Amino acid sequence: EAGNLWAWGYNNYGQLGNNTQTNSLIPIKITNTDGTKFVTADTGVAHTLAIDEVGNLWAWGNNGSYGMLGNNSTTLSKIPIKITNTDGTKWVSVSAGSTHSVAIDEVGNLWTWGYNAVGQLGNNTLVDSKIPIKITNSDNTKFVKIDAGYYHTISIDTADNLWVWGYNNYYQLGNNSTTTSKVPIKITNSDGIKWRTISAGDNHNLAIDLNV
Repeated sequence: EAGNLWAWGYNNYGQLGNNTQTNSLIPIKITNTDGTKFVTADTGVAHTLAIDEVGNLWAWGNNGSYGMLGNNSTTLSKIPIKITNTDGTKWVSVSAGSTHSVAIDEVGNLWTWGYNAVGQLGNNTLVDSKIPIKITNSDNTKFVKIDAGYYHTISIDTADNLWVWGYNNYYQLGNNSTTTSKVPIKITNSDGIKWRTISAGDNHNLAIDLNV
């Protein structure tokens, strides 16, 4: 309730953020010298992302060869590091996949970075990115929720529509195909279902619709 960050478990890549690579069997408080307080966090396979109380984005742990920490490098970090864009972007939502990362900024823009071999970044390429890149649709869709799976991503826009992209070998995009998508595609049902919340697993998803 005070906004302190706690971490525990496996720590081979520094994903606990306590400046060690030692596992912890109990929750340990992660402190920055400036007393940063956090409002949300999410874990990938071996990297961690968080947003602090003033909208800054922090990342730590494994950075692979893909740059999923978003700091324009491939070096792991054993402590939280602040990720800054030149335009001073503030963040409201973040999610860590296996080797890619996704986030939503304060005005509803979608950002992605890291591994992109199957289009999980949604920027119509298969090129990795070591920094956050903004994903735009022709209709300038704005987003409110996002979650990253193993190699795919799902999101909800401001009109409660569901969007999906990335790997689709196990039907995880929900569009009645196994075709990978390099761009966000809207999933529509014949009854016009609207969506409230989502969760992406490794290769499957869950969602709750709106009770309207």
